[in-house]
Amino acid sequence: MQIKNSTSIFFFIIFCTFIFSQGINAITLNTVAVCHDKQYQALKCNNTINANEKININEINKIYVVANIKNESLKDQVITIRYIFHPSKENNFTLKDTLYENKSLKPLPKSNRSNIKKGSVFDIKLQVKNSPTYRTFAYKTLDRKMHIGKWQIQLIDHQENLNFDFKFELIN
Repeated sequence: MQIKNSTSIFFFIIFCTFIFSQGINAITLNTVAVCHDKQYQALKCNNTINANEKININEINKIYVVANIKNESLKDQVITIRYIFHPSKENNFTLKDTLYENKSLKPLPKSNRSNIKKGSVFDIKLQVKNSPTYRTFAYKTLDRKMHIGKWQIQLIDHQENLNFDFKFELIN
C-alpha cells in the first residue's frame, strides 16, 4: 500500500511538472505584419509589404513591424525586433549595430554584434505582458540617402529562437 501511494504521488508530480512546464516561457506569434508609414494606423497595418518586395525609398519614411503575441508565461517576456540592413553597392559606409532598450539607443556590446561585413543591425527589445493577444509595434525611421539596400526583419524570443524572418529591398 505504501509503495502504491508513493508511485502514484511520483507520477502525479511528473505529470504536473510536464503540464506546467509547457506554458512557461511560451511566446507564440499570432500575427506579424510589416508595413510602411502610409499603411500603418493604430497598432495595425491596413496594407502590408510583401516578402522580397522592392519599394521606392522616396515614397516612405518608416518601416513598421506590428505583432500580435500570445504570452502564456506567468511573467513578462522580452522579444527582440531586429532590423538587419545591407546597403546597396553605391553606399560604401558602415553603421554601428545598435540596441534600443529602456527608451534609449546604445551600441550593441561587442560580443553581440553581427558578423555582417557591410551592413548593420538595429535591435529593439520590447517587453511582452502575459496575454493571449498582446499587441506591440516597432518602427525604423529611414534616411533616403543612407538606407537604400536589402533589409531583413526578425523577431527573436528571449531564448534566442527565431520566430519570424522577412526580407524586402529599398530602392531609389
